[in-house]
Amino acid sequence: MITNVLHIFYLRFVVMLALTACFFKAWAVDYILPTEIPANYSDRLRLIAALDSNSSPEYKKAAYLTQLALLTSSSEARVEEVVALEEHLKQLRE
Repeated sequence: MITNVLHIFYLRFVVMLALTACFFKAWAVDYILPTEIPANYSDRLRLIAALDSNSSPEYKKAAYLTQLALLTSSSEARVEEVVALEEHLKQLRE
C-alpha cells in the first residue's frame, strides 16, 4: 500500500519535473539578451564615432541605444537630437 502511494507521488513528481523543463526550455528559446552598451562616457563616444553606413544592424542598434543613453543623461540635450535618433531607430526597425 505504502509502496503504491510512493510510486504515485514519484510519478507525479517526474511528470511535473518534465513539464517544468519543457516550459523553461520554450521560454529560454524566446528570450533575447539585452543590447550591451558601454558603461563609461569615453567608450560610448568611441562606439558612436565608429558607426557608419556599412555597420551591421546589431552594431547600429547598440550605437543608437548608446546615443539614447547619452541624450537622456545630458541636461543639454535638444529635441532635434532626440527626433533625429528616433528616425534612425525607425529606419533600423524597418
